Amino acid sequence: MQRMLMSLVPLLFLTASLTAQQENPESRNQQTENDFVIQAASGGIKEVELGKIAREKGQSPEVKDFGDRMVRDHSKANEELKAFTLEDNIILPDTMMEMDRMHVDELSELSGKEFDRAYIEMMIEDHEKTIELFEDASENHDDPEIKSWAQKTLPALKEHLKIAEQLQEKVKSEGEYKEN
Repeated sequence: MQRMLMSLVPLLFLTASLTAQQENPESRNQQTENDFVIQAASGGIKEVELGKIAREKGQSPEVKDFGDRMVRDHSKANEELKAFTLEDNIILPDTMMEMDRMHVDELSELSGKEFDRAYIEMMIEDHEKTIELFEDASENHDDPEIKSWAQKTLPALKEHLKIAEQLQEKVKSEGEYKEN
């Protein structure tokens, strides 16, 4: 029950934010900026949790190593984001958004080759979307600190995508999993 309530916190925060935007048009720009950091925070929490699951349920040593890297890199990025958003009085969720939670729950039910395949596919998809989000923020965000953080974080995200794509090919070529 507590887990379900905690997973609703980000959703409630976003709902309240959207309501505030409708009531106060001047807050719309600020809210759009906050949406980026909320999405970044939720995505980072998700990547850390999935990385931990990959270490436990992955079959391939490379998938486990990639999971370790996701935990390390995204934990660092999450701490950096938290540090400067506190200075700006932006409250970040400490749990992931419900959609992210559903993805984690789906993957946590898998193991072995099936997990490896699904995890790497999700990492590719997630990092493609995240890169788009961060590219937009690095070019268009009004807060210079957030813009700078997005620019600084982008190379690591692109490296994660590259590794995931290489890992997908390697796992396929080694026959560790087959497409359905």
